[in-house]
Amino acid sequence: MRIDRRGTIGLLVVATLSLGFFTLHELSNAQDQTANVSTGKVIYAQHCVKCHGQAGRGDGPQAQWQMARPSNFHAQASRLKSDERLLSILEYGVIFSPMHACMGRSAVPG
Repeated sequence: MRIDRRGTIGLLVVATLSLGFFTLHELSNAQDQTANVSTGKVIYAQHCVKCHGQAGRGDGPQAQWQMARPSNFHAQASRLKSDERLLSILEYGVIFSPMHACMGRSAVPG
């Protein structure tokens, strides 16, 4: 069976519409962002505040004792980091620094 040019374009349109439908369907089933923010706040309070500070400026109570200063999340260098880089830092830590991996099972409340 041979498909002419109009048939090929029709298939592309159907495929594109199908992909769009499934994408919208998945987005509508996404997790509640409020729950994610609440969980993130709990994890930050337990594991991050002591070095990065309440406002994320790298001025927590333990920051003064560290040879490598904790990141200031408001600084340009922090804001330029990609989501992938940030996730890698959380997952694996930063070698030769006090920033340890913090995405293990112990970091997640519950």
